[in-house]
Amino acid sequence: MKLFVSILLVFLCIIVFSENIIIFDYKPDVIDNTQKSSFINEFNDNLILSGNYKINTLFYESLPSFWHNSDILISICDSLNIDKAIIFKYYAFGDNFVVKMAVLDIKENRFTRIEEFSLTDPRELKTVAKKAALMITQNKSVKELEEVGLIIPNEQKEILERRNIGLKGISFSAGYMWSTTPADQLYAGEYRKVLLLAASLPIEVSRYGRMDITFDLLIAASVAATVGYTHIFKPTTISPYLGADAGIEYVYNRSSINPTASIGGIVLRPKVGYLVMNTFKTSLFIEAAYRVVTNDFLDSGFEFRFGFILR
Repeated sequence: MKLFVSILLVFLCIIVFSENIIIFDYKPDVIDNTQKSSFINEFNDNLILSGNYKINTLFYESLPSFWHNSDILISICDSLNIDKAIIFKYYAFGDNFVVKMAVLDIKENRFTRIEEFSLTDPRELKTVAKKAALMITQNKSVKELEEVGLIIPNEQKEILERRNIGLKGISFSAGYMWSTTPADQLYAGEYRKVLLLAASLPIEVSRYGRMDITFDLLIAASVAATVGYTHIFKPTTISPYLGADAGIEYVYNRSSINPTASIGGIVLRPKVGYLVMNTFKTSLFIEAAYRVVTNDFLDSGFEFRFGFILR
């Protein structure tokens, strides 16, 4: 009997204290209906699991026309005995896709929260649904949820997607080079295979372009300074690229090998690579290049590099 009474009391509390929520959604042109339905369902599931809510969903074709008119929304909610309305809208700005969420509190008769989420991959909709549900149940912004540790900060910013002009950083890499066609079959007149270290200053000059000022140390062979240009094909989180560097190279110990030879020359370096911009602060890259130095031996060789960029 006591168990029955306890269950009944819990059930009554759920009925009494449950919050009635309505979700206003509409058919947009910038998102696929299947993706939108999956997003709404994922949001509802996370909301139900996180709190005591009764949820209804209405799809309004005319929603944009009264997006800023809370009186119309409140009249609809009053007729359905709703406590809170959640409105979702979707936008596309170039490569960026934005989901905007507004929360209308019927009792307070005002919008209590307007938040937006930027994403570039439809698979990120699942993460956005979880974050949006947490914001409702915890009544906190994304920044506040990050501060209390309920969600992991997402460092990928819109500035990273746009690759703003003037964005600067510093890059470090290590690599390996082997000679191919010098006259003496050696790089720098002495070595066939060379380890190299490099540091560079990457500067974004356009959305798709980057200038690189690079200092190379080819261990036991030479040092070089180059200026190059890199073209980013898809300036998002993961992208292939190609470019070319040109500069000068100083070959040390060359005079001891061949006193009549020059000790340097112009270095040319066409390159291709793959860039992983994993956060706003750091990026990883892997790169292959063909290095040519126009000195007496026309030294040349293939390079392979792996490194990272700090902004």
